[in-house]
Amino acid sequence: MAVLSAWVPAAHAENSDVVINTVAKKLDDKSATPAKGEGSIAEKKEEWGYVVTIENKAFKPLEYLEAKYIIFYKQEQIGSKVPARLQRKNGTFAIREIPANGKNTFTTDAVELKKAVLTGNYIFTNGARTKAEDGLSGIWIRFYQNGNQIAEYIRPPSLSGKEKWE
Repeated sequence: MAVLSAWVPAAHAENSDVVINTVAKKLDDKSATPAKGEGSIAEKKEEWGYVVTIENKAFKPLEYLEAKYIIFYKQEQIGSKVPARLQRKNGTFAIREIPANGKNTFTTDAVELKKAVLTGNYIFTNGARTKAEDGLSGIWIRFYQNGNQIAEYIRPPSLSGKEKWE
């Protein structure tokens, strides 16, 4: 699965007076392990997350919000025939106030995504993958005010049918 990059158009959801936008973003290049010769594995690690913007379209401020989110991502194993595993990372973010017709932007926690490749014209004798690439699969966010859910955002929308909010 290809990793989403910063050029992916922003997605958004509207819920009456609240508009939510997200953009997947590479937050850091962690490290790269170069191949040590033909038939070795070259690996690169990156940290990815989402930039989330919540916009208040109401004529009064939104105060004391809590954003709870789940980032979904897939991990592949080089040299394995096993399908990619869907992983989750939960997080929260507190927002003190969004003024009337104002915005607040925050960045989620990062997830580590890896790319690995078997160098040269080598293959695994069991027919397993010679390339593995982790990737973001989506995000699910709920916004709460005084313990009551006021907005929800799911990207892609199919996540709600496949996964549970946990």
